[in-house]
Amino acid sequence: MARRLPLLISFPILLTLIFSAAWTFLDDTSLSSLGPHSLWPLFSPSTSPPEVGGLRISEMTRDEYINSSAPFPSFRQALVPGTNYMSIGLGAGLANQIIATMNLLLVSRLSNRIPVLSDFTRDYGHMPLGEHEHSQSNAGLPVDELFDLKKYTELTSFPTLGWRDLKSPEAPLERASCYESHDQVDRIIPASALTGNQATGESAIEVDIWSSPSSISDIHRIQNLVRFLGDEEGRKEHEEELLAKWGRGEIGMQLDGWEPRRPRGEFVCWSELYYFYTDRFDERWETSWPAWRAVGTHLHFAQPLLKVVEEYKEQVLGDPSKKYISIHARHGDFGRGTPPSTYLPHVLSLQSRHPSLATAPVLVFSDETDDAWWLGVKDQGWLRMDHEKLRTSQERGAWYPALIDMVLLSESGALIGTQASTFSLLAKLRVQDWGGGETILV
Repeated sequence: MARRLPLLISFPILLTLIFSAAWTFLDDTSLSSLGPHSLWPLFSPSTSPPEVGGLRISEMTRDEYINSSAPFPSFRQALVPGTNYMSIGLGAGLANQIIATMNLLLVSRLSNRIPVLSDFTRDYGHMPLGEHEHSQSNAGLPVDELFDLKKYTELTSFPTLGWRDLKSPEAPLERASCYESHDQVDRIIPASALTGNQATGESAIEVDIWSSPSSISDIHRIQNLVRFLGDEEGRKEHEEELLAKWGRGEIGMQLDGWEPRRPRGEFVCWSELYYFYTDRFDERWETSWPAWRAVGTHLHFAQPLLKVVEEYKEQVLGDPSKKYISIHARHGDFGRGTPPSTYLPHVLSLQSRHPSLATAPVLVFSDETDDAWWLGVKDQGWLRMDHEKLRTSQERGAWYPALIDMVLLSESGALIGTQASTFSLLAKLRVQDWGGGETILV
């Protein structure tokens, strides 16, 4: 059975700078106005940016990057000739998918392409099936249900699209070819040979996978990807080489009646972008992280979500305007069982050094399932964000415990998070950038 991807909405599971010191002198306003050529020196000051051609996407009106009659049965009907696009697949935990989406927005901006955002996909390792759910529900989460994309465009001048903008619901199956970036082996894989899809009832695209050149699969640097996207001749040579190897039976699979279709240069899709970076992978733990500075800090939460969070904040804190300290204790797949007492010195330090937090309540978020651990939280006089008691999933849907936690952590007066957790990482950056709060990772 051919692998089906929802509206190409999510590419589920299938598809997983040298940094100039000048960055630190740029404020958010100047970053927002940077186009492909002016942004490039911040990442690779010794080289020239790729030729992107055409109008800069920051200068386009909507009818210059999407057919005014869209959506259509085929997403290709919605594309405007002469305009380039890019999309990615998503998988793993929500925070990792957000980071991949940030990288998509950054790469699109550098390569002068319109980003087509995929829905976030549910990963059952991070978001297990609830007792009230009788079967796996694979409905994706539209990005604009989490983030205010209109505000993002207002702040950065860069537009975005989603798959629902391009393709009609329940439209016929389409076929596309996408690049992957992990395997360091040349290959072309037909969609029908791929397994593990999380199917939905929505219209779909079956995706054939093409390996990327070694300059990308060996080193996941954003600069290399941008150069590849801007090098039409180089892409054709790479694809010709893969096709020749496939024709000789050296790579991929030979299936009756199946012939590879080359990726389309004007519409590029990539397996995933989570692992991409500008200088090194761990740059994301620094406040100067380019993807955060140029993109992430401008991804504010959607207003309807914020209104929902206010209701939960009132239920838990009583006064929704009250400042609070958050603890995000990631256990679960991290294999940790950090006792609540470990956080007490950090809480006392924050309360003693920040007068506005001197009497602030402490709100604890954790995937810990041990009742004794939560009793330790209660003994400290701290509050628990208990979505089972609040019946959040039953009343709002499976995504909402994570979404509400994400917003509440980001609105903290101060945050104590978990080292190496990307959920804590994004909360840390938001608390610092948006609220000027102190953050500690344990």
